[in-house]
Amino acid sequence: MRVETQEPVDRSASWVTSSARLVKSGGSANVISLDGIRKAAGERWPKLRDIAAARLEQLLSERLGPADCFLALDDMNRLVIMPQLPPADGEVSCLRIAYDLVKGLLGACRLDQLTVAPAAAIGDSIIEVEEFGTEELLNLTEKAGLSLAMPDARADGLRDTLPASAGEIDVLYYPVWDAEMQVIRSYRCRPAAGWQSHGPEGSPERLLSMVRVTLDLMQRSAHDLQRCIARGERFILTVPVSYQILAAPVPRMQFLAGCRALGPSLRPYLAYVLKDMPTGIPQSRVAEVTTILQVFCGAVVARVPHPAAVSLPAFRTTGIKALGVSLRGVAPVSCETEIAALVSETKRSGMVAFADFVDSPTALRCCLDRGVRWLCGTAVAAAVGEPGPLKSLPRMKLLKDAKAA
Repeated sequence: MRVETQEPVDRSASWVTSSARLVKSGGSANVISLDGIRKAAGERWPKLRDIAAARLEQLLSERLGPADCFLALDDMNRLVIMPQLPPADGEVSCLRIAYDLVKGLLGACRLDQLTVAPAAAIGDSIIEVEEFGTEELLNLTEKAGLSLAMPDARADGLRDTLPASAGEIDVLYYPVWDAEMQVIRSYRCRPAAGWQSHGPEGSPERLLSMVRVTLDLMQRSAHDLQRCIARGERFILTVPVSYQILAAPVPRMQFLAGCRALGPSLRPYLAYVLKDMPTGIPQSRVAEVTTILQVFCGAVVARVPHPAAVSLPAFRTTGIKALGVSLRGVAPVSCETEIAALVSETKRSGMVAFADFVDSPTALRCCLDRGVRWLCGTAVAAAVGEPGPLKSLPRMKLLKDAKAA
C-alpha cells in the first residue's frame, strides 16, 4: 500500500508528515534515499533522476508485504514502514532494495552509495532519521550477504604501493601434521618474502599493503589448490588473515570482496587462520569476525596472543574450530607454559589445539607430550613450493627426522 504525504516537507533530516504516527506503531521504519546515486551519477543525474525514482518505487511495490507501506517524503527520499518486522530485519530488507536499485542503475554498488537510514517519530507529525555509521553499514551489508564494489583507494587517502595484479608474489607452503591421523593433511601458505608492509604502524598505507599481500597470497594459493583438485589431490589450504584487516571497515570490505571472488567449490578446502589478535579482545568481537569469515571457508581457526592463559577465554563459544599459539621466539620454559594453557583450554571447550613455528626438537617434543594435534614448523617438515596430497608421516619417523636434523 502506498501512502502519500499530506503536508509540506522540510528538506533537513526531519520531515513533517501526517503519516508519522505510522512510524510510532512499532515494527521497522527506514528512509531509502537516492542521494548515493545522485553523487555517483554526477552530471548524468538530471537524466537519471526520474528513472531512479520510478525504479525505486517499482522495487518497493514488488518487495514489500501486504502489511507494509511506503510514502514519498520528497523527490529524493522514501519512507518505508514494515510494522510486522523487527527493526534489524527491516533494515536488512531496505538495504537489499537499495543495493538492487544502485546496482541496476550503475552496474555496481559501493558502500557509500547505500543511503539507507532508520527513521523515528518524535511527534504525531514529525519523523527524524540518523544515518548509519560506516561500521554499522558494513555490518549490515555483510548480514545481508551483499557483494560491494571496491572503493577507490585514492579517495580514501590510501596509496597502492604493491603490484596492481594479483598472484605476483612467491608463495611457500608449510605442511601441517595431524598427530592423531599421523598424516600431512594441510598446508599453510605464507609469502616467500615474509609479511612485508609499507607505512607507519596502523596507517592507511600499511593496512592497504597488508590487504594486497593477503589477497595476492589467497588468489595465488587458491589457483594452486584448484590445480591440485583437478589432479584428484585433496587437502586443506589454510590462509593467514591479520585481525587488523578485519577490524577496519575499508580493508575488511576489500578483503571480503576478494573472498567472494573465489569459486564456491574451493571453500570446503579452505581454512582461514586469524592472526595478530590483540590481548583482551572481547569474546563478542571474536564471534563477529568468525561469523563473517565462516561463509567463505570450511573452518576458521585462531592463533591466540601471548600470554595464552590470559587470552584463551575470549575464544570460547565463538565458532572457532581450532586454537593455536605461535612458538616463534618463545623460550623453552615459556613454551611449556603456553602449550599447557592451550591444551587445557581446547580440551575444556572441545576445540583442536595447534602450534605454529614448531622449529626445534624441544618444541616438537613439548607439543607431542602435551597433546597438540596440528603442528607446523621446520621441525615437522620443510616448506615446499607447491602443495600436495595427504601424506603419511608416522610419529616415530617424525621424531627420528627431527632429532637427526
